[in-house]
Amino acid sequence: MKDKIAVRMALKSTFKKKVGAVITKGSKILGVGCNSVGKGQNRIKTTHWEGSIHAEIAAILDSLRRHPVDDLKGTTITV
Repeated sequence: MKDKIAVRMALKSTFKKKVGAVITKGSKILGVGCNSVGKGQNRIKTTHWEGSIHAEIAAILDSLRRHPVDDLKGTTITV
């Protein structure tokens, strides 16, 4: 189940290399994310780096928007 959710999140990415992540605690989903351009990072001019936020970081940030930081103890992240 976690793998399917991570794959579904990866499909939302606009990058060539699509990555998704899901954070769970037991059977409860705490947060999800995919690699994406971060605010302010799109101003970085380079031909080698698109300025992305990793899917894992996006999932952590999503979790923290929804839950207190203590709820993340003992969680699992699936990428």
